[in-house]
Amino acid sequence: MEILRNKDSDFAEIVDWKYEPKFEPINTEYGELNIHYIDEGSENAKTVLLLHGEPTWGYLYRKFVDPLVANGLRVIVPDLPGFGKSDKLSERDGYTYEKYVDWMNIWLNNLNLNQVTLFGPRDRMLILIIGFLIPTAARLNIVETVHVALPNL
Repeated sequence: MEILRNKDSDFAEIVDWKYEPKFEPINTEYGELNIHYIDEGSENAKTVLLLHGEPTWGYLYRKFVDPLVANGLRVIVPDLPGFGKSDKLSERDGYTYEKYVDWMNIWLNNLNLNQVTLFGPRDRMLILIIGFLIPTAARLNIVETVHVALPNL
């Protein structure tokens, strides 16, 4: 199993995504896997964590970030492993529900995020969000899932 990294040029034509990319490496059984995320707003502000579903990436929330920051919130948007700017595995069978939960919990712990409001979709990734909640419940304030189409995105 190889870990595949994107090139910056892979995203050169993306519009409305002006945010500074950040990467948090996590150790996996396949090696070091970089999880991409953006972190906008003050570290001292209330934090909103926007999780995407399948088959999207953090770009889904591009029209959410600036208004939330303008209203005094810190906004963090990760790309799940295998999506967006995060590293990918060379083989699909390397991804499991348990691994996603483990990887994202490691990522959350590495960033030392607490009292976070989690917002995410009600799609196939909802099971990840539920698994994510159990070990992180003490870190979360509110959890909101949506099952709606996001217009004009």
